[in-house]
Amino acid sequence: ATQNNTTILDFSELANGDYGVSIDTCAGFTMQDIRLTMAGTGNSATTALWVLDCTGVTLQGVCVSSNRGAGSFGIRLGDTNIAHSVLITNLIGCQVQCAGGTAYYFGVGGTTIHVSACYATGYGTYGYHFDGCSDCTVTSCGADSGGYMSSYEAWGYGIDGSSNITLTSCDTENNTLGGYRIFGGSVGVVINNCEAVGGGQPLYNDADPPVAIA
Repeated sequence: ATQNNTTILDFSELANGDYGVSIDTCAGFTMQDIRLTMAGTGNSATTALWVLDCTGVTLQGVCVSSNRGAGSFGIRLGDTNIAHSVLITNLIGCQVQCAGGTAYYFGVGGTTIHVSACYATGYGTYGYHFDGCSDCTVTSCGADSGGYMSSYEAWGYGIDGSSNITLTSCDTENNTLGGYRIFGGSVGVVINNCEAVGGGQPLYNDADPPVAIA
């Protein structure tokens, strides 16, 4: 269906543990003005949009609404297998509501990923989770109400075992655990002109040297 130049894809009947859209082994792919909906219940690894082993991908104006509980993902780039890593990719103006799960996940080996003007809400673990990534930027993004809508424990931004990740002019509000979590031996993390309001602690980090919200 099409409404206001946006294509609507409804995956509400999707079985738990499956995925709505998968983009695998490609280069130079663009997805624009797509809305993915996954109503339903259950705790599962269900993923609305999953990109694997790709380079030069652009996701612009992609909106996800998912209610699949713990372990689910909204927009997922790669996974824990470096062979599935995603390189040189841009996310622009995307929005994800992922009750119980992770709104945006960036998997092991992901590099040169740029996220700008995106928004996450209602997630259960992280709004944005960089897991073993390098040389990525997040600019003018928001992450709000993590854990509150779904009674889970959540952080706005999680940077785990990653290097050279820069957050600029981002904000996060009302997360049950806190705003920014830097852990797993991450290095070269910069948090510039960002804020964390309400909820748990603004910043947790075990980075070396320690990271501060500037």
